[in-house]
Amino acid sequence: MDTPPRFSFPNVGKFVPLIVAGWIAFSVISSGATIIDTGERGVVLRLGKLVEQPLDEGFHVVVPVIDNVIKMSTRDNPSNIETEVSSADMQTIKVKMTLIYALNPSEVGKVYQKYRTNIDKILIKPTLLEITNSV
Repeated sequence: MDTPPRFSFPNVGKFVPLIVAGWIAFSVISSGATIIDTGERGVVLRLGKLVEQPLDEGFHVVVPVIDNVIKMSTRDNPSNIETEVSSADMQTIKVKMTLIYALNPSEVGKVYQKYRTNIDKILIKPTLLEITNSV
């Protein structure tokens, strides 16, 4: 009975470093590609410093490892609040409110500089509670 011929690849060891180097190069290059979805803008941080112009919707190429893209929504965002306030005659009133806000697409960089991505916690809710108490 004949045994089937065995195939050998004597030069495979020469290609392993080339394949590994190609994979690393592909990974670095593909990390520089980003897609900004509809209703978002991309805030670009180059080595931690804000780049003036935000990225519009679509496909963009940034510098891998050096640039970091933070996506911020420019859609309508609801903020729900429940609180208790006192009336002029010291009666307690339970108030439920919803505020719908959206970021100006051209100002997302400035908003990120001041509030990062915590706009609701740092700006919207405290301001809304303060206005409600004063009214």
